[in-house]
Amino acid sequence: MKNLFGLLSVVVAFFLMMSCNKAADPQLLTDISSFETDWSTLVNDVTNLSNSAKSELANMDAKIGEAKTGTETLKGASKTKVDSLLASLDGAKAKGAAIESGANGLLTKINEITTAFQGWKEKVQKVEIKADAAKTDLANYKQQLEGLKGEATNLKSSWDQIGAVVGAAMSQIAALKAPAPATPAPAKNTTPAKPASKPTTTKPTTTKPTTTTTTTTTTTNTAPTQKEIEKKMQNVRGNATKTDTKK
Repeated sequence: MKNLFGLLSVVVAFFLMMSCNKAADPQLLTDISSFETDWSTLVNDVTNLSNSAKSELANMDAKIGEAKTGTETLKGASKTKVDSLLASLDGAKAKGAAIESGANGLLTKINEITTAFQGWKEKVQKVEIKADAAKTDLANYKQQLEGLKGEATNLKSSWDQIGAVVGAAMSQIAALKAPAPATPAPAKNTTPAKPASKPTTTKPTTTKPTTTTTTTTTTTNTAPTQKEIEKKMQNVRGNATKTDTKK
């Protein structure tokens, strides 16, 4: 019996020694290491988002207060526009708080999974979990990783949109508060003015009327007097006597 008991003890010790020397599947360990790298990236991204939201929201009230300063004197359309922009800042603050809360909740979930994963990894390394079961477990962890990455991406996208809204609103409010640019005075003409020309006095031209003297010769037929007839008769007789004498 003693010999039998000793033989059984040797067999048990041998199997225990063999179990301790058994190594986990090398490929499985490589896949686990790759998963841990992706998981660490997720943890860093969500942590940075949470810290950024917390920091920005802590200063949001001061930013809104600074934006309001100087808007009291605005009137009309400018006042209406500023009120709308200030309301958008309040809305952005509320949405930012929701994102911060979402990021913190996501971190809590990640930390819980991380704790469970570390315990599981130790068992895999000690070969306390069979390779096939370990591969199934790792596939489940990867699925959870993808889901958490999707949630983190959505939160980050929403946070970036809020940042854009806040930046645009602050710029527009600053522009509305800025004094209107002064209207420039009309430029003076530095070109020396030409001396005024004296009006040219045109002397009136006096046109003397042209006097045309027309001499009209009028021939008047007047009947001869008796003396003129007698004188002509004497002349005729005298001319006749002279003609007869010459013959």
